[in-house]
Amino acid sequence: MLDTAQYSVQGAEPRGVAAPDTPEALAAALAEAAADGVAVVPWGAGVYQGMGHPPTDPFRAVTTACLNRVVEHSPADLTIAVEAGMTLDALQSTLSPHGQRVNLDAPLPGQATIGGILATALSGPRRLGYGLPRDQVIGMRVARPDGTLARSGGRVVKNVTGFDMSRLYTGSLGTLGVIVEVGFRLSPLPAVSATLTMACRDSFQALALAEAIRQSRLQPAALDALSSEAVAGALGVAQNEWLLAVEFTGGRATVQRQVEDTLRLVKAHSVRAETPSQEQAVAIWEHVRDFGRSEPASMIILRATVLPSHLPDLVAAVDTAAHMVSASPALILRAGNGTLYAHWPAESVNDVAPETWRHAVAAVRAASLRQRGSAVVEECPVELKGVVDLWGPAPEAFRAMERLKEELDPGRVLNPGRYVGGL
Repeated sequence: MLDTAQYSVQGAEPRGVAAPDTPEALAAALAEAAADGVAVVPWGAGVYQGMGHPPTDPFRAVTTACLNRVVEHSPADLTIAVEAGMTLDALQSTLSPHGQRVNLDAPLPGQATIGGILATALSGPRRLGYGLPRDQVIGMRVARPDGTLARSGGRVVKNVTGFDMSRLYTGSLGTLGVIVEVGFRLSPLPAVSATLTMACRDSFQALALAEAIRQSRLQPAALDALSSEAVAGALGVAQNEWLLAVEFTGGRATVQRQVEDTLRLVKAHSVRAETPSQEQAVAIWEHVRDFGRSEPASMIILRATVLPSHLPDLVAAVDTAAHMVSASPALILRAGNGTLYAHWPAESVNDVAPETWRHAVAAVRAASLRQRGSAVVEECPVELKGVVDLWGPAPEAFRAMERLKEELDPGRVLNPGRYVGGL
């Protein structure tokens, strides 16, 4: 008998937990819940359950923990199909002896499952080089609340034609179906990687240098600007300084050439580049990738996106928000794709009135919306979720999203009310 307390979602404990060991059994568990009129919260490892609103209805948790097998691996075709309960690290460890990988980069890969990563569409600093999580998917099998299993795409790259239904499920927070199996395209492991770091006097200098790299012929796998709070004093970064970190991967000669070109470009900007040790580089990118998610759930993580050239506007808006709450967050700027992450740790959250947090988030979101961007609160204390707008205004395609929900989950069984617009 599974301990229901271990599957609590934002303080709400499920009325039962199912751990099916086949896709068919999982689909049957969804159908049983639908027949009983009980909501279902899909559960991978639980590490991303802080996203979205807490469950409002009595619910059951349905975990994919037992669905963690390799279904089919074709090294020669550079494809693999795995069950959704496999962790990202386990998947990469399976592929590594073959000199292959899936180009996925997501927070807490040792715990996060493939299904959870795709359901939330979360990504890490190497999204710049890898693309979005959905870009690696060639096929998907999904359990529906009516007890059926639906398949989209295939297990070979050439099968992916027409409208790709797997894109609907990626990023839908488990509101349309439960991912049970995923087919991925694979890539060869790079021969080498190299990281350079540059200490900058402020965010403006860091972003100007990042823009110069972005506009050049360089092809970094990751390009992040980190505030001193985000670096946490590592690598000798002084208070109020910023660190720009760039990573290159590929063949040895290609990486060496890009490092040399970067050093010349950096010198022209009167900034000195450092080459951290391999151990330091791994620690930097792991820290940036996980960005506070191992901390207690009383923290706040805000993600805002704009075009990369408008990131200075977002930094200014976060400064405004920081004055409102009398606390500066750690900032990570994905300078290659225009994403800002602001992390307020637990100790800076509790002494601020919920209404103040609402205004602070609204200030950042307004700056993002002015540039046709968006802002999402990825994590925050449960007591703020009734006050702070987590998702922002419904997107233009919201009517279509509602119709899809009605078509695929007419009984509102899957994660009801937790996603944007109350889906």
